[in-house]
Amino acid sequence: GKGIYLEILMAAHDKLSPGALVLAHNSVNSAERLADYLAFVRNPAHMFASMNVILDDQGLEVSAR
Repeated sequence: GKGIYLEILMAAHDKLSPGALVLAHNSVNSAERLADYLAFVRNPAHMFASMNVILDDQGLEVSAR
């Protein structure tokens, strides 16, 4: 399920090159289930930048390392 997004990112986070992009679908319609993930990627201590892009009713979080 969507709750695994943060676990997957944490496994790879230190291996991501600066500027690497991480995409997470369902950032709008599953925002409650993704709350921990979204808080992590939106924290400048963890990611350079993160933005919710509304391409459809489900949303896409685009984050840069």
